[in-house]
Amino acid sequence: MKKLVILIFTCLVLFFCAGACSSGEPKVLTVYYSLWGNTAILADVIHQAAGGDVFAIEAETPYPADAAHAAAQKHIDEGVLPALKNKVDIASYDIIFIGTPNWFGTVALPVKSFLKEYDWSGKTIVPFATFGGSADNCLTDIVAAAPGATALEGFSISGDDVKNPEKKAKQLVIDWLARINVKVVETK
Repeated sequence: MKKLVILIFTCLVLFFCAGACSSGEPKVLTVYYSLWGNTAILADVIHQAAGGDVFAIEAETPYPADAAHAAAQKHIDEGVLPALKNKVDIASYDIIFIGTPNWFGTVALPVKSFLKEYDWSGKTIVPFATFGGSADNCLTDIVAAAPGATALEGFSISGDDVKNPEKKAKQLVIDWLARINVKVVETK
């Protein structure tokens, strides 16, 4: 009887673990903030290629599209980070792509708020950014704001190039993922 109970228990453990433990693939999350849409497009390209889940960072009080620069500069001058509208549980994710537009040479303030809210210990982060002129310090600033995380090589692209109708951005993302050894799951 004891052997039967042990056999049944072992089978149950294997059955439940098969669904939760068998893939061996890292769980991926793509997180981004986008005001004018460029970073959202890039986040979607990354999500399509790397798989996993997507989370859009939103400020509780959205920046007005027609006056975002002035509002952001005021927050920077005052040392204010915006409150965020929503949260995501990052505990179950192994690889977290974190995307931002370039705001004044660094990370957008909602992304700074997001980075400040979480414990990054033991996580692998992958920064990405869109820009009008250059990425400046966006990628390194994301890494610096996630103490305890392991950072993989980041990716940046101009807003014009991310909208390229010839799918140039998609191929660049696929090549980048291969360089950093992140499995490409989709290549629509």
